[in-house]
Amino acid sequence: MLGYCNNITDNGMQFVATIKTLKYLSLASCPRITDVGLSKLISSASLETLDLRGCNGITVQGIGYLKEMPYLREILLGGCSNISNAGIRELRKTLPNCKVEKDDKEWAMHTK
Repeated sequence: MLGYCNNITDNGMQFVATIKTLKYLSLASCPRITDVGLSKLISSASLETLDLRGCNGITVQGIGYLKEMPYLREILLGGCSNISNAGIRELRKTLPNCKVEKDDKEWAMHTK
């Protein structure tokens, strides 16, 4: 779990992606994670759950990288202010076996 870490950056994701047994990755509220970091996780085929709640550096471009990860079973995007409902719908359509959640109200409760 790397959530709530101000020190983890996009560059660090290249090393995280090499962990062969990684199933759950929390990057919740990591302000220095952006779409570039997500692009480096594409090769992490063991990853099943990705928690990106509160990562405002993730945009529609990042959604495109997530679409290339068909092995994901759950993606949490609450509080990602740069991801629209249309982007969420498209991600759900592309990854039908993945639970995609964007509960901004629930996330707001965790940040108070």
